[in-house]
Amino acid sequence: MKAMGIENIFMDKPIKEYKEHYDEYWDKYKKFTVVRDPIDRFISAYKFARMKESGWFSATGEEGLEKHLHYDLCNEMDINEYTTYLYKNSEEFNRWNVPQTFIISNENNEIEIDYFVRFENLQEDLSKIGIESIQKLNSSKIEDDKVIQLSKKSKMKLHEIYDIDYKNLNYKKESFFNYS
Repeated sequence: MKAMGIENIFMDKPIKEYKEHYDEYWDKYKKFTVVRDPIDRFISAYKFARMKESGWFSATGEEGLEKHLHYDLCNEMDINEYTTYLYKNSEEFNRWNVPQTFIISNENNEIEIDYFVRFENLQEDLSKIGIESIQKLNSSKIEDDKVIQLSKKSKMKLHEIYDIDYKNLNYKKESFFNYS
């Protein structure tokens, strides 16, 4: 939201908390969220957790920021090991890697968003709802691309983990089988 000149915004919360916080406006306004291809989002979350410093976390305690919950895990494991770890330990999911559907659904499992902005089409989709010229600020960088090479087995696990997102957000799963 900094890119739009907005500071101190209520963000990164489950839909229930948004409804409580914006109770008087909830039914009057259109709601949108940015969604992302589940595997791309997972890779980004992994890279983000590995970062020593970001605007949200600090492995060294810079500016009073805490260390990312999975900083040590993601720096000890490659992305395939991390995928297996989360696959076997679902209680370890956090707001950066939990299926997006869980964040945008209410207690009755109903999605309460009026419009999805796809990260892949960010500028175009935002302009459709009247938001022009937004700058992308945070980009998770990683030096060694080999660390983020997902195996076929990991992709299949991620397809299973994020199946609900593929269905609800209309993303297509990569096919691993050639039927021709």
